[in-house]
Amino acid sequence: MSEKIEKIILEKYSGSFMNNSKWVKLIQKLIENFDVIKKCNVKFIYDDVIRSLIITGDEQYNLDFYSNSMEGMLNNPIVPGWTVYKEIEWISFPYDTETVQDMLKIRQEIQMLGKFNDELTDDYYRIYAYK
Repeated sequence: MSEKIEKIILEKYSGSFMNNSKWVKLIQKLIENFDVIKKCNVKFIYDDVIRSLIITGDEQYNLDFYSNSMEGMLNNPIVPGWTVYKEIEWISFPYDTETVQDMLKIRQEIQMLGKFNDELTDDYYRIYAYK
């Protein structure tokens, strides 16, 4: 699986902006601020399916997410239950009439962790792992 992931990344993207350490810090920050996050979407490098990241605020390191992957936090993962961080192209916080969330607050909290390749529009706040 790792070779397949590396091949896709090399063929499709010219830049990589996340590593496992940044993913762990980001997930920890999302869990700390789960009450601010109404909806969080994830897109994998393999396809165009938009998946939901499920955050309840009870997730724990070495139980739900680990140094290089997460377990059971995404709907419809490629490998049942498990998602390797390298599989994620971007993570996004949508804003629409059904999902009103404070994207500026989310962005502010995340930017306290460090520099991310991100984008803020009227429709979403997105953090890119690859472009």
